[in-house]
Amino acid sequence: MFPLYFGFKGGKGVLVGAVMLAFFDWRVFVIAFALFILSVVLTKWISLGSILGAVSFPITTWLFYRDPVLTAMAFGMAAAVVFMHRSNIGRILHGTENKFSLRAKRRSKHRLTERRSNMKVFVLGTGGWGIALAMLLHQNGHEVTSWTYLQEECDLLHRERCNEKLLPGVVIPEGIEITTDMSGAAKADLVVLAVPSFAVASTAERLAKIVPPHTVIVNVGKGLDSKHGYCRFSETISNAMNGSNPVVALTGPTHAEEVARGIPTAIVAASESRAAPELTQAAFMNDTNFRVYTSSDIIGCELGGAFKNIIALGAGISDGLGLGDNSKAAFMTRGLTEIARLGVKLGAKQETFAGLSGVGDLIVTCCSMHSRNRRAGILIGKGATAQEAMKEVGATVEGYYATEAGYHLAQQQGVSMPITEAMYAVLYGGMPAQEAIKHLLNRPRRGEHEEVWVH
Repeated sequence: MFPLYFGFKGGKGVLVGAVMLAFFDWRVFVIAFALFILSVVLTKWISLGSILGAVSFPITTWLFYRDPVLTAMAFGMAAAVVFMHRSNIGRILHGTENKFSLRAKRRSKHRLTERRSNMKVFVLGTGGWGIALAMLLHQNGHEVTSWTYLQEECDLLHRERCNEKLLPGVVIPEGIEITTDMSGAAKADLVVLAVPSFAVASTAERLAKIVPPHTVIVNVGKGLDSKHGYCRFSETISNAMNGSNPVVALTGPTHAEEVARGIPTAIVAASESRAAPELTQAAFMNDTNFRVYTSSDIIGCELGGAFKNIIALGAGISDGLGLGDNSKAAFMTRGLTEIARLGVKLGAKQETFAGLSGVGDLIVTCCSMHSRNRRAGILIGKGATAQEAMKEVGATVEGYYATEAGYHLAQQQGVSMPITEAMYAVLYGGMPAQEAIKHLLNRPRRGEHEEVWVH
């Protein structure tokens, strides 16, 4: 149990487990090690060797000791090893498990580069962002299929090859297939989830029945899952997929309208996995208009992307009220402060909020009329209700849903987020925006940096 307890995986896990087994009984070790070597030689699957070695442990323990207690302990250890390898078992059954090779590490970077072109990519969602990314992937030489839930929308896009409402003047290339059949995701090298925030959980649950365990899932939506305890979308997707698929958050300062027109853009691909964001980087990045950075801080990247929509909605309200640049700059800066405060409490890195998914995304969303959140905020500042504003914008205003999720998550974590609280009061409590501003300005005096970070 030593390697499991300390989280040792791969070569370190095998080595530490083997040493501990040798100290327990050299005969048990020899049999387990022989099964491991034989399995690796015959199949090239190290994971299968580890599983067979672990399974042999309770059998040999019983044969040599005939002790029910020791055998039960050995069985528990073997079961733990098998459970830790459940994703590997899924890939073995599908024939997609990585095979051992002395040259594998040297070839890994070349494989990522080679797979940059001619990948099969399945994009779920035909909103502005989904179409823009499908066009980018098609431009990069991939075989792209776009999926929509609505047959009517599928027929319209087939007929018109454009979405004039969301991307006026942008023509969808004929090479992009448009469908309502999700089964094609089973054969994809990469699956991109570009559905509205309220549909992420249900779409991921459907996807889990189709996509094999090894396939990388790239989520490009921004928000929190209010139906599952206000968790991040990568957690929602991973839970739906039973932890069998690497999940990447692709986020940053991006407007679909500009990406669809080939305007130079930078974005970040974040994941707990190292290989998954590198594969995403290889698929999306090109040398003309789209640059992708990788990050291991998926917590910070997702929270920055989710909460900036709250601040953008508020920045729009500021504009709608006719307040000046001073007001909006203060709102954005203090908004970023409280986003970072919650992010650090939840395990994010401080520096992430100074990057593309933090201040970068905040700037582009708060200052551009491409931003649905800002446009809705302007309408609210001019007197419209939240529902009226969202109806007039005519597309999903993620900041409205993110405000509810952010407010409750901050309450759960005991983190002070006064701007989020004020936005919640305006959007869900009916408080006039001017009154919310007075509440913010009348807060107790304090130093600028005394509450920025949680240590």
